[in-house]
Amino acid sequence: DESWGNMAYFWGNGNHYEGLVDGVNRNASWGEESELRSLFGKMRTQFVNKGIPVIVGEYCATRRSNLPSDVQELHYQSRAYFHQYATQMAKQYGLVPFYWDNGYGSNLASGIFNRATGAVIDQMTLDALLQGAADGNYPYKNVYKKRKNKNQNNTSKDDVNTKIKTDYMVSCRCSVAFFKQLQ
Repeated sequence: DESWGNMAYFWGNGNHYEGLVDGVNRNASWGEESELRSLFGKMRTQFVNKGIPVIVGEYCATRRSNLPSDVQELHYQSRAYFHQYATQMAKQYGLVPFYWDNGYGSNLASGIFNRATGAVIDQMTLDALLQGAADGNYPYKNVYKKRKNKNQNNTSKDDVNTKIKTDYMVSCRCSVAFFKQLQ
């Protein structure tokens, strides 16, 4: 905690805690859904719509595993919602999300996979990221139109979106398969 604000353990609509945790309000007081959409919208306008790719690099909500038992599950639920929502919205706004997996499953960490064994150590976060990726749709209409006009090909927007989704899912499956082989 600092003079300019306190750490937030709970993020998003429906995920705020009614009381105090260790005497402090740990609900996010800014940067929730509407702010995320606003910031992603600005990135889309400034860069994506001009054909400049944007990577949202190394985002995560840090795992806190030592909270009082009455709020621990809400914190995990809040983290999962943040990961799902941020991933989905990044795709909706044409941004490429890149989760920060630090390889650790302990308190104050963000690991999904044990890097030594490849085992999944945070299934809830992995599921949230995959759900956000599945729910989001890249809006590459402008890129497609420029490409179609330039190349004069007959590829439909649906073909492009299917290719993007297929490539992403193949990439995810290959990563999971790779880690399973390490076990």
